[in-house]
Amino acid sequence: MGSSLAELEETIARISASSNNEEITQLDSRIQALQKSDKGWELADGLLASANTSVQFYGALTYTVKINQAVDLDTGRLVIKLLTWFKRIVALQQFHLVTSKFCHTLATLYLRDDAKWINCIRHVMYNFCWPGDDAMAEEEMDPSWNVSDIASRMTNMQVIATLEFASVLADEAKKHDTGSYQKHAKTYMRLQNNIQDVGALTSFALVNPTFEDAGLRTFGTWVLLSQVAWESSRESLQVLRDLFIPALQCIRPHEASSPAVQTVIDILEYFPSFLPREHLDALCQVILSDHGRETLGGLKDDDLDAIEFCELLLSYGNNVTQDLARKPAIPENAQILEFIHELPKVSGSEDYDVLAPAVEFWNNYSECLMEEIQTLAISNTADLPEGDRKPEPEWLRLAKRHLLQACEENWAKAHYPDAETVAAWQAENVEEHYNFRSEVGDLFQASQTVVPGWVLPRFTNLASRFVQAQDWASLEASLWAINTVSDYADLEPDTKDEQCLRAIISSTMFPLIVGTNAKNTVGLRKTAIDMLGHYSNYFENRPEHLPSVLGFLFDCLETSEEATVTVAKSIATLCSSCRKALTNDINGFVEQYERFLSWPTATTHIKEKIMFAIACIVQATSPKFEGLEKLLRFVERDIQSAIKFLHHGDGFDAQKGSEMALCSLLCLAKVGKGLQAPSDEPIDLEADDDQQDQWMKGPDQQRICSDIFKVVRLIPNGEVIDAACEVFKSGFPERTPGPFTLPAEYVIDFILNTNTRTVHLESVLSMACALLTTRMPSDQVLRLLLHIGQLISDLENPSEDPEIAYGLIDVASRALSYNDGIVLGVSPAALLQSVIQFTLEALRGSDRMPKQAACVFWSTVLALANPSINEVINYFGPALVAAIVHQITGQASRSDLDFIYDPIKKIIMAGPGAKVWFEQALADNSVVDENARARIDVGRTRKFVAQLIAARGGKATNGVVKTFWAECKGTVSGFTV
Repeated sequence: MGSSLAELEETIARISASSNNEEITQLDSRIQALQKSDKGWELADGLLASANTSVQFYGALTYTVKINQAVDLDTGRLVIKLLTWFKRIVALQQFHLVTSKFCHTLATLYLRDDAKWINCIRHVMYNFCWPGDDAMAEEEMDPSWNVSDIASRMTNMQVIATLEFASVLADEAKKHDTGSYQKHAKTYMRLQNNIQDVGALTSFALVNPTFEDAGLRTFGTWVLLSQVAWESSRESLQVLRDLFIPALQCIRPHEASSPAVQTVIDILEYFPSFLPREHLDALCQVILSDHGRETLGGLKDDDLDAIEFCELLLSYGNNVTQDLARKPAIPENAQILEFIHELPKVSGSEDYDVLAPAVEFWNNYSECLMEEIQTLAISNTADLPEGDRKPEPEWLRLAKRHLLQACEENWAKAHYPDAETVAAWQAENVEEHYNFRSEVGDLFQASQTVVPGWVLPRFTNLASRFVQAQDWASLEASLWAINTVSDYADLEPDTKDEQCLRAIISSTMFPLIVGTNAKNTVGLRKTAIDMLGHYSNYFENRPEHLPSVLGFLFDCLETSEEATVTVAKSIATLCSSCRKALTNDINGFVEQYERFLSWPTATTHIKEKIMFAIACIVQATSPKFEGLEKLLRFVERDIQSAIKFLHHGDGFDAQKGSEMALCSLLCLAKVGKGLQAPSDEPIDLEADDDQQDQWMKGPDQQRICSDIFKVVRLIPNGEVIDAACEVFKSGFPERTPGPFTLPAEYVIDFILNTNTRTVHLESVLSMACALLTTRMPSDQVLRLLLHIGQLISDLENPSEDPEIAYGLIDVASRALSYNDGIVLGVSPAALLQSVIQFTLEALRGSDRMPKQAACVFWSTVLALANPSINEVINYFGPALVAAIVHQITGQASRSDLDFIYDPIKKIIMAGPGAKVWFEQALADNSVVDENARARIDVGRTRKFVAQLIAARGGKATNGVVKTFWAECKGTVSGFTV
């Protein structure tokens, strides 16, 4: 043992001196190996005997490791040994990490299910007062000794160490799985035997300033433990409840950030039902005291005491929200609400730690009011005579006023500060302000359900006043408030909301905003632009306002570079929502787009948005699609510019050429998306079929395909391939012929130009899957499948590129199952064999994506109601079952099982030879993992096959397979059937 101890001490010294993480990890592994060895117990004693506290720490840790590791343990003898060491450590009269770590060691021992230790708190205290050097057994204690008397005989260090042990014990006990109470019931019962002792010890500590902090921690941890272990035991809870008032008295003036405040907050947050009404009333008096008001006043100075006391106020408020809502006139409740109203007024402009919880309180408050309003509405049913209906009670009217007052107070706090302050913000400040606005926005929406229709009249009126006063920050905040309730506004003609919105939209506000200096009006343009997007449905009924607001948006697009994305988004939203009202202005939009191209804001992303907006209007003229030709001309102009930049000569610029080429396809894709019919638009059954059919393989479709191929040949990079796929996919959802509903053969022509070296081939395969959800001729499905077969042959093995293999199998699965397997009977045998063998290789492999795709492939194919499928099953069934068996006997991960279940069920139901195939595969050593072979015998495999067949492809199959897989992996104890 001597050499091992010396080695261990040397290793500990090297860890303490090292700053190299890799070296520390290696040294730690050596320590763990020694700790877990047979000499671990002796090493622990040797380490604890050292005078070096770092070495002693590892001694306590080693005991913890051995206690956790041991299966059979004489806990009675070990308790005496550990308490002897604990007494010696604490006798050093210095609380340090070793003491704390040893408390964890003692707690670990006590919490073992086989521990015989019961009254651990009293036992620890008793041994501190026992005159001998060694500890005594628990049964030898004198039962007449009172815990309070014992505590009075102990040194300060011994009392603090005992309180630390009690706290650690409760903390560790709480870490038990709360969902398995029965599993730890005996341990909880032993802990419950200590409640009286903990109560007496904590009571002793709370009246002594030396022990107050430790006593508060013990009190708090045992309260939270009681929620898990003895929530239904009134006697046990009462012992702890009797300590609450003494704990509350530890909150003293100018010491609000003491542990007492945090202890009460934790109880309010995690175990609110612990506090009876009288305790809540006592807490209320502490908050409303003179020093409570004085402490909260310190928020303006970012005083930590004030911030923590504010948290206490809000925790209390959240626990009595219903009482505050239903009884707002009671003096104490009125004062609490007044305190909470004061928070946004006194705190600094960026005190989000205070502001956000306050807003959360008001959101909870509004929910309580909504519940009361709904209850009142139920009692006032529509069939009640007018005279019998209950009037709105006075308390509800007062509570509503509190809610609206809170909205306005927090709205004032949601203002942007001056431009100079915002310019100095870090990313953290921006995020905090954004999150705070989101929470206040939720509050506005909640208030709108409690007091319908109050936001727009109030804030449109304020906005008009701020326009006159040129108070741009308040105007921005007013428009933001209006935006928050756009989904709740009643915009039917001539309603109050509609009138207010009409007044502000038809005012001079928008032209004035364009004329302001954007650098000095933080967020104003963006918020005004957002408002037009939020209320786009308003313009559907009031199209006469569209020219002016769209003019405003294009003016902003020209002059406000920082808000271009928001502008373009609002233009797109308005044009999409109001497309039918704008069809007479297509030429004007085209001319506007022509001017826009010369502005510095004409980036690719913004061009996409504007092209989409115009395409939406073009769609509204279907089936003629007036204006489409002009949009295609813009795309082709970009293609020609790209060719020019990429042509070697004076104007050669490879980067700009690539950007223009990509831009052309991205814009073309957005045109295709804009031309999609709205999902709620009915199909015109009387439409001119000849006019619709003119698009199929017509000059415009050929032109679109030509543009795609031209750009891909010019710049065949991944981004261009992705964009080309987006163009093709834009026509897939359409239900009637149109310019972008390209024939399947055009799309497949593009796919046939790919090979396994094509960049972003995954995008092309994904597009092929989407194509197979549309209607297409069977000869085109076969044409696509033949190319997939060629790609599979070129790839050879799924592990060469698992992501591409996944895509190939996915397309093959969809193609073979298209129209219930229509191509199965006409596909060349060599093609089918190549595809199926590839899926079997994927199923046998270890790569997750191809393996799971192969499972889906076989689940799909085996379910086909096609006569040809029987031939496939008979020929490939044994190989399929062998691949499945290879997985479930060791290769599969737990997540793979969810995919493997289904093909097992399908092959059992579809293949009459399944039983024999499973038996043969399980008997084949080249199929079954050798580790699994060592764990399962012939009898077990026979039972497994019998269970599979008996389950007949039902839900029971999952449990049978999961248990067998777990046995093969050696983890069977973790599963039950």
